[in-house]
Amino acid sequence: VCYLKINDSIMPYLSQKMVKTLILNLIFMLGALIGVLVYFQWDKQTGTIIILVSMVFKIVECVFRFMK
Repeated sequence: VCYLKINDSIMPYLSQKMVKTLILNLIFMLGALIGVLVYFQWDKQTGTIIILVSMVFKIVECVFRFMK
């Protein structure tokens, strides 16, 4: 995280790449959590599909991280 000094206060400045990473990680975590809840509460097959779809977001995030 870089910091940008504005009006004698320090405000965090996130790069566009970091914002993409945070959004993809958020989607992954929410999808995994919902998938686990569905898996244990209702339907195992649907829960597995939700978890696998959320893993795609994590793989995309990893690919973006390795592309420097």
